[in-house]
Amino acid sequence: MMTSMMAGISGLKAHQTRMDVVANNIANVNTAGYKASRVTFREVYSRSISNATAPNPDIGTGGTNPNQIGLGVGLNAINVNYRTGSIETTESPLDVAIDGDGFLIVKTHRAGQYFFTRAGSLGVDKLGNLVTADGSQVYGWLQYTETEGIYKYNTEAQVESINLYKDVYNGTKRTLEPQATSYVIFTGNLNLNNVPGIDGEIGIPISVYDSYGTEYTPQIVFSRPGDPEDPDFNPNLWTYEISDSKGGTLFDTFTGTIEFSDEEGKVGKVKEVKDENGDVVENNALIREIPFIGGNHETLNIKFDFDALTQYSADTTAKVYNSNGYTAGELVDYSIGEDGIITGVYSNGKQQPLAQIALAVFDNPQGLKKVGGSMYTATTNSGDFFRGTAPNTIAGSLVANALEMSNVDLATEFTDMIVTQRGFQANSKIITTSDELLQELVNLKR
Repeated sequence: MMTSMMAGISGLKAHQTRMDVVANNIANVNTAGYKASRVTFREVYSRSISNATAPNPDIGTGGTNPNQIGLGVGLNAINVNYRTGSIETTESPLDVAIDGDGFLIVKTHRAGQYFFTRAGSLGVDKLGNLVTADGSQVYGWLQYTETEGIYKYNTEAQVESINLYKDVYNGTKRTLEPQATSYVIFTGNLNLNNVPGIDGEIGIPISVYDSYGTEYTPQIVFSRPGDPEDPDFNPNLWTYEISDSKGGTLFDTFTGTIEFSDEEGKVGKVKEVKDENGDVVENNALIREIPFIGGNHETLNIKFDFDALTQYSADTTAKVYNSNGYTAGELVDYSIGEDGIITGVYSNGKQQPLAQIALAVFDNPQGLKKVGGSMYTATTNSGDFFRGTAPNTIAGSLVANALEMSNVDLATEFTDMIVTQRGFQANSKIITTSDELLQELVNLKR
């Protein structure tokens, strides 16, 4: 009799735990980044009344099965469902949702310990630190290399706290210092059918800057030399002239020649480059040294790259594709790419990377420990955290201007609530019924 009562009590405790988990899931239905939990039960130890016996053909008896009475139910596990929740857009440029695996890496006032979260409601404090809503600093990488506009962060390095205003590698980032132009890359097409002397020259404006941020506006003019009726006329040959749009008061005029290949209509080789005296300069890298006569009396070495130009039977579309010079600017906005790179937008129209957000990926995220505030810590069964992982690799990608919402399914939770209630109710009935049986035993004496 007492066994049935104790089994009922274990059922009450187990279903109360399940109800607690269901209640917490429903309470966090609108908590950003929250992951729902679920409870599973297991039967506890069973008491054996009799053991199994083997068949005995010598005396003609068959085998018997063990007779056991279970002693109730116990908690098997409380598992977290790490399925990605729905992603909703927001108005904040620093809000990020993680689409896939991974956690943001943060540190709080609890010194020396990393914490991990899926709640991507981020902001910037007055010192420029990238922080979560509770002030925890977000970690990532600050060191990068740049090659003609392509930025690559050193994701093999240890993660550091992200500051969008300054850091030891890049100095101040609130103000973008002016940068002298060192390359101008052209792209597009020069019309194969352009007739020398009839169709005219093709002029393209260029903006270049000195190290003080002063802008100069030379132009480059493409033309086809020669006479098409001349048997020595080369249809693949173009000349160009880089000149000061103000009449040569700032720098001298430079000329050069480009020859396209017959087979593909692409740039073949540079035949010659002439300086202001008409002397040929042998420089296949197309590097021009432009001496500024006015302005800040500065000499710029600018690489004019024509490799992407084509010569097809189509309209002329040649233009400046990319250049790296600019004047000074102030940081006015941010954007976050799916690879975690935070790009600063400056008042001069330029963009500059500020940092890259790192993610933590664990062998067994089920082994993480919840510590409140939508935070987790690593445990001996989650796998250790050694270094960050770049988003959009083995980790998930980041979605800017968005938050990952709770993955709680209310329909499932309400169903579990009903089932749990019925289970609790049934176990309470076991206790009351056992009590009535005990009362009958007591009444036998009367």
